[in-house]
Amino acid sequence: MTPLTAAPVDVRAMFSQFPTGVVVIGARVGSDVAGMVVSSFSVGVSLSPPLVSFAAQRTSETWPPLREVPRLGISILAQHQSELCAKIASTSNRHERFDDVPHDVTRSGALTIRDASVVMEVELADEFPAGDHTLALLEVKHASADTDRAPLVFHRSMFKEIVPSDAGSGRTRGTR
Repeated sequence: MTPLTAAPVDVRAMFSQFPTGVVVIGARVGSDVAGMVVSSFSVGVSLSPPLVSFAAQRTSETWPPLREVPRLGISILAQHQSELCAKIASTSNRHERFDDVPHDVTRSGALTIRDASVVMEVELADEFPAGDHTLALLEVKHASADTDRAPLVFHRSMFKEIVPSDAGSGRTRGTR
C-alpha cells in the first residue's frame, strides 16, 4: 500500500478510485437560476427523516447564494446526460450554465434537470465545517425516480456506464 502524501493531487487521484453518481444542485436565486455539479453526494444519511448530504468547497461562489434559498432541487443525472453535466460544471460563465439545459423550477424555487434518474426537492437542515469543504445536510421533502434511467457515474475522472455483473447469475469469471 502506498503511503498517503499531503499533495492534493495525490489525494484526489486516490479518491477518484471510488465511483460516484453525478448530481446537480440548483435553485432560483433572485431573478436568476444557479446551480452546481457535485460528486460528493451521499444518500441514505437517514431514512427518518429522509436526509442526504454533499460537500461544497469553501471557495465555491455558487453555494453561498444557494444555501440561502428555501428549497433546493437535486437531480441525480442519467447516463445520457454527460454533455449536459459538462456544460453545467463549466466555470466560464456561471450565469449561462442552464441556457439550453432542459430544466424545471418549482413554485418554491427548486431547480431540477429534466430526464434525470432521480429528482428531489430538499431543504438545508444543517451545515458542518469539513476541512476545505462544508458538509451540507439536506432534508428530502419531495422525490421521484425513473427506474428505467441508469445514473451517470464518475470514476477516475471520467464518466462511465453501469453494466450488469455476472455475479448472482450463477456464472463467475476466471474460475472453472
